[in-house]
Amino acid sequence: MSNPKIRVVKVRLADTGNDDAGAVAKLLTRLLPELSRGRCQAGEISPAYPNRRGSGARRYFDLYLLDPSTAGSDGSSLGPNPQIPRP
Repeated sequence: MSNPKIRVVKVRLADTGNDDAGAVAKLLTRLLPELSRGRCQAGEISPAYPNRRGSGARRYFDLYLLDPSTAGSDGSSLGPNPQIPRP
């Protein structure tokens, strides 16, 4: 099997206080690999940056998506605990 193609999605989460964006980012990072059967993984979460307008903060991270056309024959991941290679 050839190497799967990886697509990258840039994500920005913003909140109005209490670092809700950080909590959601951590939750997505932890749950997405299992929920997507290894076809989606999140990269490192950035530190909180103050919003330019208004209160609160924002955080950034990348989502790495396994291109379904290059996945296994059943459209699933590469194995039971896949690690999507970083581009």
